[in-house]
Parts: sequence; structure tokens; C-alpha cells
Amino acid sequence: MRIFFTLAIVCGCTVAQVIPPPEPIPVDVPPLQPVDLATLYASPRDAARHRLQTTISDLQSKRDIRAALRGFADAFLTDVSYSTAAFDLGIIAAIAEKWDDAIAAFGEAARLNPKTFGAQAQPQLVRLRLIAQLEKTEEGKRRRRYDDALLPLLTRLPKLPEAEAMAGLAEVGRIDPGRWESPALLAGLNGNGHGYDIAAKFLAIALTNASDATLKLALQNAQNSVEREMRYAAARAAAEVAADEGDHAKASELFEAAWTTIPARASNGLSAASELLLQDDTAHASALLARLETSSDPDLKAPAAAMLKHLQSIEPAAGAPHSDMAEFFRDSGPTEPIRIATLLPPIDRKEMDLLARPLPKIVQDTEPVVLLAALSADSTEALQGTLPGIPDPVATLENGWREALAARRRPAPPPAQIEPAHDLQTVDLAPEIKTAHLLKLTSEPAGARVVVDNRTDPSCQTPCDLRLEGIPHAFRFNLAGYKDEERALTLEGKVTELVVPLFLIRGTVIVETSGSATLKVNGVPVNVSAPAELALLPGLHSISADFGSASQERVVQVKPGSRLRIHLNPAQ
Repeated sequence: MRIFFTLAIVCGCTVAQVIPPPEPIPVDVPPLQPVDLATLYASPRDAARHRLQTTISDLQSKRDIRAALRGFADAFLTDVSYSTAAFDLGIIAAIAEKWDDAIAAFGEAARLNPKTFGAQAQPQLVRLRLIAQLEKTEEGKRRRRYDDALLPLLTRLPKLPEAEAMAGLAEVGRIDPGRWESPALLAGLNGNGHGYDIAAKFLAIALTNASDATLKLALQNAQNSVEREMRYAAARAAAEVAADEGDHAKASELFEAAWTTIPARASNGLSAASELLLQDDTAHASALLARLETSSDPDLKAPAAAMLKHLQSIEPAAGAPHSDMAEFFRDSGPTEPIRIATLLPPIDRKEMDLLARPLPKIVQDTEPVVLLAALSADSTEALQGTLPGIPDPVATLENGWREALAARRRPAPPPAQIEPAHDLQTVDLAPEIKTAHLLKLTSEPAGARVVVDNRTDPSCQTPCDLRLEGIPHAFRFNLAGYKDEERALTLEGKVTELVVPLFLIRGTVIVETSGSATLKVNGVPVNVSAPAELALLPGLHSISADFGSASQERVVQVKPGSRLRIHLNPAQ
């Protein structure tokens, strides 16, 4: 009995000490955006993230660029601070060749998140601005197509069979016959120890097309070298024919002409001297041998000296110095047939490389999409939240980036500025009364439904006029997001006005933290430490907790009468 009595006392004391939970702390900070009563998402970012994730998944399976363009645009329009959506929109817009849209989207992504997207966006902005500029004119379009076709061919050219390389260069040349690169490279393929006549024709085209003075000079030098090789080859071939036919006079003349054309190929001088000796022209032969003795060819210096020594006994000129040696060898030319490719000016690949710069990969956002139901303080409701289906995108992007830009700049109207979607109504609730009274009803804000005298359906929507019998009437005003207001009134005059202010229904957010923290709502410090329960005006709110060394933020949609729970921890 004593034990029971003791327990009863303890229990009684316990019951007596039960303290009701504290009232939510009212926070009169305006919301960032008006409340979206229809949304299922915790924030616009969550809705935008869901759209972005769905768009990426559809793009991977369906490869529909236009659908992806609309999807990423819709994700960005849902949350115009969403840099990932802007960046991905830039990529898809570039693939769709919507250059101005791509430039604007990349620029917006870099502006919103310079740390993550600044370095990636900048090279693309340089490339896309160049493309946009080129695409404004037919000449620019041709220039871009030419560079796009030539660059991959340049990297493969050394490994391609000659016929395939020539076909590829010819195809590039047809894109823009006014460019110098393709004919110059064709000249290089042909002027490879042979085919100098064809190379000369291509070099003439390249020289005509080149506008830069440095390029012209290099191409002219190559052209001069080709023409020199052609003169040499013609003289050498004719000399060999004459020698075979026994026409020593003609052969000696042509061998000497070949040697004069390219002095470095001194074997022609020895051949010319030999043909002269066969004619007994020892004086001329001695002059050529004396010149050979001073050449840079060691294989010919010794034979020339021996022949001169042998001739000295019969030819006085064999011992005389030759006066034109320095001038003759001043421009001696190459010892071997030239390769035109080595004489061509380098092709500037800077713009080509810029145009071919690859786009970055689509950026994924793997953060989970949070629904309002998941934040509900009602644990049962929190477990029921499943992601809704995604409807077709609202954005069309038919007007390009202007559509997104207009949405970003358009301020959201505050709830007090919402106007009713109807004209002023006059409702006659006393049709049988000739002397009925007129009541002019207005609510602040407008748009409230008015129920008169407990009728089943609303009689009108404010602002409205009612004809009523002059007896006591009861009025109930209902507007989504606002507390119901009731008024009782007996109409006496012919016209009566009634203005009813409506008050927003607050929602509460329970802010839980891992430790003591200072709270801010929409950047405004709140004079309360976490954990706490805040009563907020309906709308979008940013709630942050400052832990001293770190902070954490959560953007959440607060609906009228909702009760949410969020956890803010510095490690999140």
C-alpha cells in the first residue's frame, strides 16, 4: 500500500509538471518568392533538379537534342539561380547550333558559379563567339567549313597514301577555292623529287590566294625553287639525250646549262668538261675544271685537279686561275632534288584548333530531389513522399535566350498585388425584394470567395456587389493561404461598403541542429538560437544556421499551415 501511494504521488507530480510545447516563434521576414500552393517540391531548386535529372536520362536514351534543349531551359526557368542547368543548356544549345543562346547560357553559368563553371565556360565562350561571328556571312560560313575539314586532314596527312591524301586535299579545296592552304599542300605532295610541273601550278594558285605578305614571300620562294628544278631537269635530260646521240657540242652546252642552274650539282660540270674534251675544246674544258676544283664536292675536286694537271702540258688555260668562281657558287642551290613540302610556310592552326575545341560533357547533379512531404514534421507523411511524374517542358526556347532572360528579370508579384481574374460581379440575392440594399464587398487582397448566410456555395468573389434584404446577414471570406474571416452585418442604407483585411496563415519550420547555432531567415538574423520552431509567412525562405566555423543553408517552400522539419549541420 505504501508503495502504491508513493507511485501515485510521483505520477501525480509528473502529470502536474507537464509543460506544453512552446509556441512557434513568429518571424516577420518577407519571403523570397510568393508561395506556390501547387508545388510538391521543397524548393524551386528541387523541382529544377528533378527536371534536369530527367532530361539527362531521356537524352541518354532517346538522343533527342530538341527535347533536351527544352528540358534544360525548363530546369533553368524553374530556378534561374541554377548554374548547372544554365551550363548544360549552353552545351545542348551549342550542339543545336543556337550560337547566341549557347553564349548566353555559358556566360550565365559562369556568372552564377564562377568557381565551378568559370574556367570551363571561358574557352567555350571564345570559341562560340568566333563561330557566331563567322556564321553571320556566307564567307565566314565557308571559312569555318574549310577549317573544320582541313584540321583533321592535317593530322592524318603524313600517314595517308598519296592518292588518298590528294583526294582529301582536293575535297577541302572545293569548299573554298580562294584559300591557299589546300593548293600549297597539293604542291607539296607532287613536288617530292618529281612532279614539279604539277607542283608549280598548285603553287601559282596558292600564291594568288595568299593575302599575307609573309605568306606570299614564302610561297614565291617555293615557286622559284620549283621553276629552278624544272629548268635543271629539262637541261639535264636534254644533255643526256645529246650525249647518247654523240652530239658532243650540244651535250656540253646542256650539261653546262644544268650546272649553271644548280651549281651545287657539280657532276654536271665534269660531264660538260668531258664532252668539251671530246671536241678538243681544251680551253673551255680547262675553265670548267678549274671551277670544279674550287667546288665543295670532295668527290669531284680530285679528278678535276688531276685532269687540269694533265692538260697543263698542252693547254695554257689549264694553269690559269678562274675569275668567276665566287660569283658562280654564290647561290649554289641544293645538291639533291628539293621537297616542296619543306619549303611551304607553316599553316596557322590557332583558329582551326579553336573551332575544333570539344564541348565539355553534360554535368550531372546527383543530389537527391527533396519533396515537401519528406520534410513534413508528421513522420507518417514524410514516409509517403514519392517523386511525381514530369510533364512536358513549358519552355519552348523559340525566341532563344531572350525567353530565359526575361524570366530571370521578371520580378515575382507579392501576394497583395494579385488581382482577381474576373470583372466586378453584381449578384442579386433578394430578387423578390424591390427595395433591396446594395452591399459592396472588398477584401485585401482581392479574390476571396464569399459565403453568405451559411449557403452551400460561395455567392461571389471579391470585389463584388450583393443585393440583399435588410436583415442581419453573416459573411465568411475564404482565400487560399489566408485565414478565414467572418463578419455579421445588418444592412440599413441603400449602399453599404465592407472592406475585410485577410491575414496570411503562417507555416512553421522546426530547425534542428547538431549544436547551438545562430539562425538567419532570407539573410536576416533572427534573434533566436537553434534548435527552434519558426512561424514564417507563406512563401520561399532560405534558412541558414551559423555554427561559427561553418554554416549550412536550406531553401524551403513554406505553405500556409504546413509544419516542416529541417536538419542543419555544419558537416552537411
